[in-house]
Amino acid sequence: KISDLGVAKVIKADSKKTKTRAPGTVDFMPPEALQLIPDYGLTFDMFSYGGVILHTVNQEWPTPLHYVVTDPKTGKLSALSEVERRQEHIKMMRGVPADLRSLVTQCLDNQSDKRPLIPDASARVMKMKE
Repeated sequence: KISDLGVAKVIKADSKKTKTRAPGTVDFMPPEALQLIPDYGLTFDMFSYGGVILHTVNQEWPTPLHYVVTDPKTGKLSALSEVERRQEHIKMMRGVPADLRSLVTQCLDNQSDKRPLIPDASARVMKMKE
């Protein structure tokens, strides 16, 4: 497989359609991608990288939960963070270094400025290979 961190799409050989209306694969897109005028940048890719790691390790599409949950006692709605939305997939990451799980959690942070930089993430992954 070739990955471009969320912008790729499988197209049937006999399809006349070659482009999507908007870039990205929703399950791999950060929350800021849903803004009216998204500011595309490296933090988008780091969020998507977290999703790609989940998909690669678990061999399962990392479909997130809904954005909100209802408290059964109060009936109030509360928003879930991106990490909470993918918690089941993060828990499935068995037999991997703890730092890989930590890296995924940091990549999926709602706040783009809290996500690791590409050189830092790369260095962490290389260290895990040692």
